[in-house]
Amino acid sequence: MRERIYRVTFIQQLKMLSHLLVTSAVIIGLCLARYGWSTGTMAAIVFVSVVGIVPTVVVHVQYLLKNHGLNLKVNTDEKFLVFEHQGQEAKYSFSEISELIRTSSYGRGSWWYSFGEYRYYKLVFKNNTEYIITCLLVPQIEKDLVAKFGVEEEKDLKVVAFI
Repeated sequence: MRERIYRVTFIQQLKMLSHLLVTSAVIIGLCLARYGWSTGTMAAIVFVSVVGIVPTVVVHVQYLLKNHGLNLKVNTDEKFLVFEHQGQEAKYSFSEISELIRTSSYGRGSWWYSFGEYRYYKLVFKNNTEYIITCLLVPQIEKDLVAKFGVEEEKDLKVVAFI
């Protein structure tokens, strides 16, 4: 029996935030090295904050709040999912998935946007129950889960993949 358990981990959070930390540090460091504490450096810091840091932190916190404390058990042999949260458990067969909607940013894969790799899937089951699975919960959602469901996914592209 091939069963895997997913949960939000500190390491996964660091991986998702690493792009933000590296690009922000490089841009601000280059500005400081070139211009010192000048108006140009301050403008660069404001720009990096508005364009990169703020949206990324907002998306990250949304995803963390949505999946914090959730354990997702996936059995690919028997084709079922188990959602465990706050002592409650819900079990669904892959065949009970009626809709699978991926929401991601336009910048995914570009490494230009610090929020580009954030994405989530909304699973809608035949009884109209909905669950959101974020990349903080399942790092490689497409490979580890979606490919195994056997359900055609809908795609929803946004500038920033807010929930």
